[in-house]
Amino acid sequence: MNNVRPIKVPINLDKRRYIVFDLNAFAKLDEIYGNKHEALLSLQSGLLRHVRVWLWAGLLHEGEDLTVEDVGQMFTLSKKEVIEEITNNILQSASANLPQAKPGQDNQPMPTEQEINTGWDWDWMYYMGTTLLGMKEDEFWRSTVRKLFALWDVHVRVNGLGKQESDQKTSAPPGYIDQFI
Repeated sequence: MNNVRPIKVPINLDKRRYIVFDLNAFAKLDEIYGNKHEALLSLQSGLLRHVRVWLWAGLLHEGEDLTVEDVGQMFTLSKKEVIEEITNNILQSASANLPQAKPGQDNQPMPTEQEINTGWDWDWMYYMGTTLLGMKEDEFWRSTVRKLFALWDVHVRVNGLGKQESDQKTSAPPGYIDQFI
């Protein structure tokens, strides 16, 4: 279960650091922005305060005591390219740690306004990780969203969930079953 590691994207700030968007980072962004749609819109805006918050969330794996202001002091705005590079690294790390689309799912319909405003169902994800997948609580909170969905896909495949049962059961010949009835 521990072979799925979050993808680290290197970035040069005050020193060489790595941006990692694991479950904790996405949860912090959810707390700040309310839902994932608003969080993505904030990054698209290009405003420095939002870039700084996203960078902070991506660097949280380095230490819980890290503040947004600390992250702001890690880089200078000497060139316009600095913000573009930081934004590109944030997007690369965030997208690398999300589940990949399955073939044929490229043109999914846009979510409704209600779906956008509800955000992630953390209760279900916690139940899924700790109860259904048997993860320890600390292991769950250190997991990336990509890892959770990958483990869930394996769970569904192994346990035959999502498959429609056929009307006819052909696992054993009728005569064999009849002797036990």
